Formats: sequence, structure tokens, C-alpha cells
Amino acid sequence: GAAAGAAVAQKTAAAAMQGMPLWEQDALLPVGLPAAAKAAPPSAQAAVVVLLTGATGFLGRHICRLLVARPELRARLQIARMVCLVRAGDAAVATARLAAAVGGPLPAWLQAEPGDIAVANLGLSEAAYNHLSCSVTLIIHAAARVHSSLPYPKLRLPNVLGTLNVIQFALSQPIPKHLHLVSSTNAMHGFPLSSSPAETFMSSAADLHGASGYAQTKWASEAMVHTAQTHCNLSASISRPGLIGPHRETGDFNMDDWFSHLVGAVWRSQCAPLQDESVRIHLLPVDAVAEAVLTLACAAATAAA
Repeated sequence: GAAAGAAVAQKTAAAAMQGMPLWEQDALLPVGLPAAAKAAPPSAQAAVVVLLTGATGFLGRHICRLLVARPELRARLQIARMVCLVRAGDAAVATARLAAAVGGPLPAWLQAEPGDIAVANLGLSEAAYNHLSCSVTLIIHAAARVHSSLPYPKLRLPNVLGTLNVIQFALSQPIPKHLHLVSSTNAMHGFPLSSSPAETFMSSAADLHGASGYAQTKWASEAMVHTAQTHCNLSASISRPGLIGPHRETGDFNMDDWFSHLVGAVWRSQCAPLQDESVRIHLLPVDAVAEAVLTLACAAATAAA
């Protein structure tokens, strides 16, 4: 751990001297991160305890709703408990926010924990942090601020430094934890559209200078996790959803993304932008994305155990 941290610190200093962009500097983790906890015998890890970030966001709430609506899926994935980190001042407010997102009372296995990924120790008390460190086996990190026009520095705290705090929790003792990062196809900015990259972490970047600040933060988050894999033996996996569309049955839609704003503007103005017919906008239903993320995360965690 100490040697790995020192090596990363040297790389960070060298990067700064070479004038690397901030997102590339962030990809090099700070000194002092420990090595991941060693795996326990498989029999001791049968039940999965999940820490979910971003639970009140569009994708996060549908991950929760899916597990509530389909107990057979939760049983198949062996999820015994899910703890959702919710930005709130106390447990009562956190529970109320999560219940509103889920659409009803929380079952006993679904718990809201007040906290904030952008704050050290995830905004948890020392007792709560230690308790979760001793019980969580899988982290699904789906929290991020999505904004198409803000620059990297404005999104760095929640999206990049928040991921660093999640990585630090994933490396915490005494039990091993698998981190599943919900990234974005935005992280592939600059790569050929015809390419079909494997869902592994990016180890190098295309030219991100022309990318949105959001795309830069998603690449930096991927690269940080990749660095933690290399230097700290972090167990991690990734999924990269594209544009997430409405639920196939309920029609629930993310009214805050750019596509919703575009459709709303077209409806109000009765005008549509001219566009090359070869350009297509692909939407994947949120319930399909939620199930895919859960399945991929649990499968990767089981394989790593």
C-alpha cells in the first residue's frame, strides 16, 4: 500500500510538471490509499449487501423499484440488503426521500443512510462508516451530476472527488468489497463511433479538450478506478449506459436530461432542427438499464469473490 501510494504520488507530481489537464491529473490517485481487503472464503460471502449511490436519481430509483417489484430477481442475485446513500440531514429525511423515489414504504431490506459522496467519509458518522465497512460487499456507484454545459471544475467535486471517496470506502477494511462504476458512453469521447470497446476501464484518453465537462469527469472517474485496480488491487467492474429512455411499462421519463428538454422545445415551438437522416438517437429503457446494471454488478462481484 505505502509503496504503491508513493509511486502514484510521484506520477502525480510529474504530471503536474508536464502541464497535464486537470482530468488526467485526477486520474492519478493521491498518496496513502491502502490495499484492498483480502477475499474471504466463498461460503462467507453468499449474501450480498449493496451500497447504492444515486438512489434518488433517475436510474437509481429504478434500480430500487425493480428490486421491490421483483423479489425473485433479488433472490436470484442473492441481495440480502441494500443501503442507499441519500443526501439528507438525518435518517428520517433520508428515509422520506428514498420512499418518495421508490413510490411507497420501504421494505425491511431497503435502507436509507444520510450521507454525501462529495464529503469525506461519504458524509457518514464514524460509527456509520465503520458499520458499513464491516457489512457492505458490493458498491454500485450510480451518483453523478449530469450537466451538458458546465465545465470540468464545476462538476469535479460530485463526479470525480465523489468517486475518489467511494474508492476509499471500497478499499476499507475489514472485508473485501467490489465496486461497480456506472459510467457513461460520454467517457468514449473522441473514439470512433464504429468502435465497440470492451466494458473495461479506460487506461488512456482520446483528446478530451473538446469534450463536455461531464464527459471529462466520467473519463477521470474510470481512470481513477483503473489506477486503484492497478495499485491497490481494487476489485471493480463497469457499465456504460448511453441515453436512458422511459420505462417500458410506466412511461416514467427523466424530465431533466437534454433529450427531454429538446423534445419539450420542439413541442412548444412546433419547430424541429434539421438533421442528417443518418444520425440516430438511441434510447435504452430505464428498466432494462436497471436490470443490466444489477446483473452485471452482482455477477462481477461473485466472480471476484
